[in-house]
Amino acid sequence: MKLPDNTDFAAGACMGIPGLTAVQAVHLAGNENLRGKKVLVTGASSAVGHYITQMVTQYGGQVIGTVGSEQKAAHAKAAGAVETIFYSMPRPQVLLKPFFTKQSQCLSA
Repeated sequence: MKLPDNTDFAAGACMGIPGLTAVQAVHLAGNENLRGKKVLVTGASSAVGHYITQMVTQYGGQVIGTVGSEQKAAHAKAAGAVETIFYSMPRPQVLLKPFFTKQSQCLSA
């Protein structure tokens, strides 16, 4: 896998399986077609979710991420999530509904 010019070998070596899993998920979601779309990333602060959030953001998508704590929300937002929803809230699907249409994507980390 070729690393971007601004990524050194040490940073690339840290990607490993979570990074490759994220690449595959974003590719299957249609990476070139994510611009302007809202994408739900479940587990947005996990290793895979963090990479997915960064990649979707790079492709111009808007990430709404599910997280479990304030600290994890900050981590997801640092990766590019525009909004975070706590999955431990009662009925999180009610909180998510205003963000999405039938054309939205969901990537599970």
